[in-house]
Amino acid sequence: MGRYQCFQEGASMVTDSLSAVRDVLSFIASCDGRPSSSRRNNGSSRSKFGGRDGYTCPFCGRSGLDEDQLWRHGPMYHINEKNTDGLTCPICRETPRGPFQVHLHNAHGPPGRHEMASEFHMAESTLYSFALVVCHNRKLNSFLLVQEFANSGFWLPGGRIDSGENPAQAAIRETKEEAGIDIRLTGLLKLEYHPKRDRGGSQYVRMRFIFSAEPLDCDQPPKSIPDYESAGATWCRADQVASLPLRGPEPVTFFHHVASGKPIYPLDLVHMTSSSS
Repeated sequence: MGRYQCFQEGASMVTDSLSAVRDVLSFIASCDGRPSSSRRNNGSSRSKFGGRDGYTCPFCGRSGLDEDQLWRHGPMYHINEKNTDGLTCPICRETPRGPFQVHLHNAHGPPGRHEMASEFHMAESTLYSFALVVCHNRKLNSFLLVQEFANSGFWLPGGRIDSGENPAQAAIRETKEEAGIDIRLTGLLKLEYHPKRDRGGSQYVRMRFIFSAEPLDCDQPPKSIPDYESAGATWCRADQVASLPLRGPEPVTFFHHVASGKPIYPLDLVHMTSSSS
């Protein structure tokens, strides 16, 4: 009988680990008349443990459980119960909007006491997504650089992904706006996900898609008329880029990576759609 079939036949746990068996048997024994460590540490407060009788599992009717025992009993005995709405929590007597299992795990036990991460206590985080492009002109054996405003140096074409766009669309659009070059994306060099905090302490995430690309027309001239997007653009060989004033060091790394023929991930590594798809 396979593992999955065991669960289909009513099993709640399948293991060949002796340590796992010992752990579970120890927990079962603690529920048969012996309070858990949290109950010993906190006393027999009626408001926390429901008096001498403790709490009753709403799925199987098992009674006499303290908060931590019920918190662990739920998934251990009822892992195959479908998410159930409308159940009144025996601990706080609230009827949560969502599934009882989610409420029990996040509002009570160690997460409820902030001893473990709780989905209910997670701060909201804003996601800022960007697309950057490493465009290689094989005819010129050169790479595309955008000249930033205010003498900020040179940088890769790219920018923030607009609402409704996918990363590939943003990469193509930004390269045209900032560098005046029409491109075809050829692969994915890197995908970055960086959780950060702003100066006020709020959480946010910066996500960057760094694409490889080539110009549709190797003879198309880069942009030279300054506008809001950039001061212009130029082609630069990989062995020249380190001598230029750069906004950051990454063009050196990426240009040498592509020029030396190192691996580039296929575009279909990331499934991308737009809001119009």
